[in-house]
Parts: sequence; C-alpha cells; structure tokens
Amino acid sequence: MPRASRREFVLGAVAATTLAARGGTVAAVANPAHRALDAIIDDTRRHPRPIGSYWEPYGDNGALHDLSFDYSQSSAERTYRWIAQLGRLDTARLSEDGRETRAVLLWDLEQSLGWHRHYWLDFPLGPYSSVLSELTRRLGAASLASPADLDGYLELLAASAPYIDQITTKLRGQIERNILYPREEILSVSGYLSAVLAEPAEQFLPGSKRLSHLDQPAVDRFAVRSGKIIVEAIVPALHRLSDFLRQSYMPKASDDVGLWRFSDGPDYYRFLLGARLSRDIDPAETHEAALQTVAEADRDLAELRREIGFTGSAEAFHAELLNGARWKAANVEDVAARFRSALAKLQPRLPRFFSSPPSRPFDVAPQAAELESLLTNGYYQRPTKHDPRGIYVFNGGDLADASWFWAAPLIYHELSPGHHYHLDRIEANASLSPYRRSFITSGFAEGWGEYARSIAVESGVYDDDPLGRYANRLMDRRMAMGTVGDTGMHVKRWTLDQAEQYAAGDAITRPKMRRRMMLADASDFPGLSACYWAGGEEFRRLRRQTEASAGRAFDIRRYHDTVLSGGIVPFPVLEKRLQRLFDAKEPGAKEAEKRI
Repeated sequence: MPRASRREFVLGAVAATTLAARGGTVAAVANPAHRALDAIIDDTRRHPRPIGSYWEPYGDNGALHDLSFDYSQSSAERTYRWIAQLGRLDTARLSEDGRETRAVLLWDLEQSLGWHRHYWLDFPLGPYSSVLSELTRRLGAASLASPADLDGYLELLAASAPYIDQITTKLRGQIERNILYPREEILSVSGYLSAVLAEPAEQFLPGSKRLSHLDQPAVDRFAVRSGKIIVEAIVPALHRLSDFLRQSYMPKASDDVGLWRFSDGPDYYRFLLGARLSRDIDPAETHEAALQTVAEADRDLAELRREIGFTGSAEAFHAELLNGARWKAANVEDVAARFRSALAKLQPRLPRFFSSPPSRPFDVAPQAAELESLLTNGYYQRPTKHDPRGIYVFNGGDLADASWFWAAPLIYHELSPGHHYHLDRIEANASLSPYRRSFITSGFAEGWGEYARSIAVESGVYDDDPLGRYANRLMDRRMAMGTVGDTGMHVKRWTLDQAEQYAAGDAITRPKMRRRMMLADASDFPGLSACYWAGGEEFRRLRRQTEASAGRAFDIRRYHDTVLSGGIVPFPVLEKRLQRLFDAKEPGAKEAEKRI
C-alpha cells in the first residue's frame, strides 16, 4: 500500500495504528479513493472467502472457516458486490501502490468466484491438501504466550468437531453428484485418519515444552478442558468421518484418475491452472511445451555426462546417483548436514544479487514420522510466534531408499534464495498491508523457488561442481516431467499407472514415492505441479524482458528487490510493476544507450 506524504503523515499520525490493524494505509485518511479501497479490503477480511482445500482454513482472526456450500454461495454474492465497488473506484486518485492493490484484489475476487463455481469438484481430504491436516498444523502454530491464549486455543479446539463434520458433509454431497476421487487416495486418507485416532492428543494438543512457561494451575485446567473436548467431541467427529470413508465412499470409488471424468472437470482444470499461474493457459499446449523442455534437458544432461567422463547410458548414470553409497544418509542429522553445507556454500555469493540478507533465520528439520509414507519430499514452514525460523521440513523416512545427490538445488528452492528469502522480504516491507502480506498464488511462490535455483547457477556455485550442475538440471527436468504427468492425467486421460511409468524416468524422486507424487497431482492439487515449471518459466521471461528494456541501466539487486518486496501478486501485475521500475530510469539513459 502507498506510503504517506508529509501532509498525509501529519493528518494521519493518530489514526495510523488503527488503519494498519484493519489492513489499510495512512494515505487513506486523506484520500477518498484509498479510504474506499481500504473499506472493501476490510470487508473482505471480516467475511473470509472460501477457496480451495489446499489453502489454510483459518481467517485472520484465527476462527475456522465455514466449509459449507451455503456459506460459499453467500460469499459469492458478497464477492459480486465487492467487484462492483472496485469498478466504481476513482483509480486516478489512487497511488501506484493503490492501483496495484486494487488489481490484486480484483483478480483475487474473480478467482474466489471460480472456487465457488467449482465447489463440488474440490476434494477436501488429500494428504497434502487436507483441510484437516491444515487444522492440526494451525493449532501447532497457535500462540500460547499467556493464559488468555489458552482460552483462544480451547475455542479453536471446540470448533474443530463441527468443522470435521462439515468435511463429511461435503464428501456426502460429492457422492450424490457422482464426484468420487480414486480409491487409492481414499486408502491413504483412511490410513492417516487411523494414525490421528490412535494418538489424538499428539495431533490436537501442544507439547509440554510449549506450556512450560505458564503457571502450573493454568496448565492443569487447560489439560482437563482440552482433554474433555478431544474425548467428547473431536474423536467422535473423526470416527464419523473415518466410518463414512470406509463404509460409504470406498465401495463406490474406482481406480480412475483425472478431472476429465467429471462433467465440469475440464473447465475446473483449466481454472486451476489459470488461478495458480495467474494467466489463462491452455492445458494441452502446456503439456507439449513441457515435453519439449524435458527433451532439451536430456540433451544438456548428455553433454554433462560427457564432461564428467561417464561413457555409459543415462539409465546407468542415474542408477548410480540413486543407489550410490556417497549419496545415502545414515540418519536425519546427516540429511540436515547436507542441506546446511549447500546453504553455507551459496550464502557468500548472494550479496551480488540481493541488497540485504533475510532478517529471520532459517534451518531444516525432519517431518513427523506418521507423514513419511504420505508426503514425497517435504515443505517450507513459515516462521511462527513460538519459532522465528523458516524451516524446510524434509522427509527423513526410508533412508536406505533415499538419495540426496540433489540436496543443493532442493534447498536453494526451499530456503535461500527461494521461499524463505522471498517470504522474509515480504514481512520486512512495513508498507505492505496485512492483505498484501497474506495474498499468495502458487505460480508466483513456486515459480520464484524455481527461478531462485537459477540464481544459484548464475552465482557460480556449481562452476567447480559438474555433478551439482547435473543435479540442478535434473531438477529442471523433473519439474517439467511433473507438468507432463499432471496434464497427462487431467487432459490426455492417462491412467495412474501410465503416469507412474512416465515418472519412472525421473532420476530424482525416490522410486517408492513416484506413485504417491502422481496420485497427489491427480487428487490433492491438480495443476499445482505445472506451477513450478510454468512459474519458473514466467520469471525467466520477465527477467529477459526487463533486461532488454532497461539495457545498461539494469541492476540485478534493484530488480530482485522490486520483485520480492511488493509481495506475491498475479504475474500481469508484477509485469506492470517491472515496466514502471525501469521506465523511470535516469533522464537520458535510453538516449545514451542509443549512442553506445
């Protein structure tokens, strides 16, 4: 949001704190257009909009969302009104930041209408994308700094049982509409529910360390009340969900995959790609373009093998990478050490590309044991109130099968200069409103992670490491292959077996997890795999375009600061921001370039 002028600062000094809490800006005090924009944003924050199950189910106030179709319908009606209000704004009175925020919000609202339109096609229980797993994850991140926080935690706990029942209700509605996700997916989810029911306190209650700073009487009261909620409400709700899956859902499920199976499935898949990439893209064309990228990577990898001095087949080389003893880890500490070593090698090179390092620390840690069979690799966990670190939570299970030759490019995507660098820069920008801080699109987020890997290459970190360059190029290839498999199942009508067979050519993903990865693309988050490859391609295109436009005035650190500090936005909004950046070059710069 816009920074205040001197006059606006004087007028708005008293109101600044209140506006910031509402998500507004100081500039709004003196500018009717900004006040109107902030009022719309404030209204959207008071009425959370339901979106896909991949997103966290909590609003900014910590309350659980209503997952029902009726709420989705009423939210859509409000959304139409907000869009109309945005259309009536006097955009000429908005600052550049204000116009950018309006464009982000308009795009955001239009996507939420798409989520409502496809409400019944969204599966709420994938192992990666389950609104249930997000529930337990958010409980784990809740503040417990004071006795009042304990009361807030209990409120969330009490709301969990009816929330779980809403999941069951949505699944019933999907069965009535003949929308059933694959049997294999349901088996995985049922196994996860069994693990949760075996130790519900482990999933829903904080560990003793998180409560150690509180008075013992308060902790004891919390233990009694929370235990009662789990036994009398949450466990019965989980049993209802689990029983429904086994008794009603499973007998009707099939082995078929792909959104093409449902009447509105093709439209839903195209919507998902557009919503996640923030551009309307053709799924069939995306499939062919990704195949071309795989072919280009294969040619580059063949050249690298010759440079390394390997004369055998690609399959033999990849077998060594997957099975060689030097790439195996003895334990999770060994895995963590490999990640940390790669990070330490790159960090001294990053000042060339960024004006400042992240303000918050980052590290790696193994994920919970019960998730090892469900999740393929891991995920980035943002800093929380009780843990200020950004953490890459990795899959440390089945180490005998796992190869870590690709640890460096993976951690560059996940932490630095990838997700942690990016999200930390957003948090460091005090001028961004809470709305802009929280806005996200998968294509931007994952695309930046992929582009960040190319920064590592550009830095020269692999110059004396041809195997590192090979691992990085294999990761490029893997992301394109994921796009091929994703679009193959949803557009080309591939079976899960066909997708798994194609994924067998991926030399990075451990063999035992390839099917799980393809199943995730089929059910958990269709279209998401394409966001990695296509998002990275979009960032590279924007970089080339900006360099060509700016000429000698191009400054890589200024460019990256501009990309990151403004928060995650739809790509068309970012493109306009970058055009403004170098359109405002010093007078005479373009003329000087012409003379040169």
